[in-house]
Amino acid sequence: MLAIFRSILRVLLSVAVLYSLLVAVAFCLAPSRGLNRYVDTGAASDSLYATATKYLVFMQDSLRHGERRVMILGASNADIELRPPVMMDKMPCAVVDNLSIGNENITELRQTALIALKNRQLVPGHRDIYVLGIWFGLFGDSKDRWNSADRPNAETDLDLEFQRYGVYTKQGELYRPWGGASFEPLLSVLVSPFAMVEKISRAASLRARSFFFVRPDVRSEGEREAASFSDEQKAAAVRYWHQQLGFKDQLSSTQFALLEKTIADITQDGDKVVIVDLPIPDWWASAVPMYREYKDKISEMKQRFVGNDAVKFIEVNGYPSQASFSDEVHAKPSVAKAIGETIATYLNRIGCTSSGSASEWDGRFDHGHANEASAGIPGRIR
Repeated sequence: MLAIFRSILRVLLSVAVLYSLLVAVAFCLAPSRGLNRYVDTGAASDSLYATATKYLVFMQDSLRHGERRVMILGASNADIELRPPVMMDKMPCAVVDNLSIGNENITELRQTALIALKNRQLVPGHRDIYVLGIWFGLFGDSKDRWNSADRPNAETDLDLEFQRYGVYTKQGELYRPWGGASFEPLLSVLVSPFAMVEKISRAASLRARSFFFVRPDVRSEGEREAASFSDEQKAAAVRYWHQQLGFKDQLSSTQFALLEKTIADITQDGDKVVIVDLPIPDWWASAVPMYREYKDKISEMKQRFVGNDAVKFIEVNGYPSQASFSDEVHAKPSVAKAIGETIATYLNRIGCTSSGSASEWDGRFDHGHANEASAGIPGRIR
C-alpha cells in the first residue's frame, strides 16, 4: 500500500514539475502585461494568444494602468484603420488601446466595452474616450451571426473564450474570475500553457484549416495596397454579408438598441464616446438595401444625443472609390493611415488641448480634414 502511495506521489510530483516548466515557458513567451504600454488585439496572431479574443481575455489587467486611455472598439476595419502606433503619434496625451475583434457585431462590441469599463473602474479618477468604429456589417443579429451547433444560445467568440478554461463564471453580462480581479493575472499565468499548446496546434494545422476558413486574409501590406476588387468579388462580398446578416433586407433593431445602451453605459460615469462611421466604397449603397437603413438609423440616433457633450458622432467621407479599399470594407494601408491620423489629430485637439466643447466634438471628415461647414471647426486637421 505504501509503495502504491509513493508511486502516485512520484507521478503527481512529476506532473507538477512538468506543468511548472510549461508555465515558465509560456510566461516567457507571453506579452509582458507590466511592460506593454497598450493593448492591441491586432498583434494577437504574432503573440502566444493567437486570436483577438484570447489576447483580450488574457491581457485585461494591462488596461488597469493609470494613464488616460483611448479605447478603440469595432471589427476588423477599426483594427486596420485606427492603429494604436499611428494614433498615439498624433495624440501624445493618451494611451490608445485597440480592442477590436474581427467579424463581430454590436453584441460583441458591447461585451468588449464592458470588459474595458470593468477594468478601468479599478483605476481611480479615470476619464477615458471610447472610439466605436462602426459600419452596417456590425448590425446583424447574433442568432444569424453565431448559429452553429456548439453555440445553442448564439454565444459570441468572447463568450466561448471566457468559458474555455473554466476559470471565469458569468454574472449578468460580465465574466468574473475566480477570487476576483486581484487573482486574474495569476489565473492567466496558470492557464497559459493551454494557450501555448493551442498556439502550436493552430500553427501546425494552418494548411488543413485553410480549407474551412470563412474568409482567410494573409496578404501583406504591399499586396493590400496593390489589390484590385473585381465585379465578381463584389458579388461574392454581397453574398457573404447577406449570409452574415441573416439573408434579410433589414438590419437588426436589437443591435441598434444595444449600441445606444452601450453608449449610455460608457458615459454614465464620466467617460466619453466618439462614434466613428468608418468609410466603405460607395457601391454598397446600391448593392444592399441595409446600407441606407443603417445611415438613416445612425442619423436618427445622433439626433437623440444632441446636447450630450459626452457623445459625439463622426462620419469619415471622401473615399467613395473602390480604389481606396483592398476589398469591400478594409481601406488600403495608405488610406487607413490617413484615416487614423485624422481621427487622432481631432481627438487630440478636443480631448487634450482644448475644452472639448460641443461645437468642437461634432464633425465630418473628408480626405484627411474636417468639413468646416458641418463641424464648426476653423482650419483643417492634417
